[in-house]
Amino acid sequence: MALLCCACGEHQNEKESVSVESEEEKTEGEELSGTWVNEEGWTLTLDYDCLSYAMRSPSKLTGRGDYLDSEEGLVISYDGIMYQIISQKNHKIRVESLYGSVGSLSGLIFEKDDSANFLVFDSNELQGKWLNDQDVLIALDTFSGVGACFQNYSTTVKESSIDESEQDSLSEETEVEICDDFDGKGPYLLINDRKAYIVVQRDKTIRLIFEDSSDDSLFDVDLSIYDGKFKRVSYSLDDIIEVEETSEAQEESESTGSTSASTQVTSTEKKMTQSSDTEASEADTVSFFEK
Repeated sequence: MALLCCACGEHQNEKESVSVESEEEKTEGEELSGTWVNEEGWTLTLDYDCLSYAMRSPSKLTGRGDYLDSEEGLVISYDGIMYQIISQKNHKIRVESLYGSVGSLSGLIFEKDDSANFLVFDSNELQGKWLNDQDVLIALDTFSGVGACFQNYSTTVKESSIDESEQDSLSEETEVEICDDFDGKGPYLLINDRKAYIVVQRDKTIRLIFEDSSDDSLFDVDLSIYDGKFKRVSYSLDDIIEVEETSEAQEESESTGSTSASTQVTSTEKKMTQSSDTEASEADTVSFFEK
């Protein structure tokens, strides 16, 4: 009988040990879930259940990334650098970079504040046409992940007759890709091989923040035309057609005396889906731009 009681007691102790270890695991991972703020303007939301995090930078960039439980402990990957999340006293955490790297989050201290929740927008919410004060229009088809930028767009649309010498400059087009590396910095547009990160303003407009580049060949690109706020002017892309006078039309015009010009859809437009079932309507506007 004594041996049986002893065995039962040992079994009970094993259960208690397993229970304590489970609580410790929960403390290291799930207990850190929530929103954390930093004095320099960073806001970090950790979600251990989904193994993901959301970040809002001081410049208001918002994005998602992976939140992992690794050999180094709880880590996140932000802007290509791995950081360890280290629990501190007084409901604080410290973020330290791994493998000798130094990044924008290295050494930052965060304090728990679940009232500082923020929304992270998705690239699908960018559907439509966006126009800034410098008459640059960005047309985005989120279904196909491509788009185009048009300079002097309003002038091109409003002028019924344009001098042939001005035709090329007025209809100048740049191809755009819609991307998200899920590195915490959020969606961006790839314009002239430069990353233009997207900041959503409170007035439902967007502005672009171009990432610095070490490629000297890209410095000739005039990025000032993308300054200022872009306001959505339409959710539809039906009227995005570049009007060009083709060589065939010119030859026909010379032979017949006709002044009519033919329209040509560019390669970018061919990629951009035009069907109504893939277009976003104003009634389908997602909640992020309504907040």
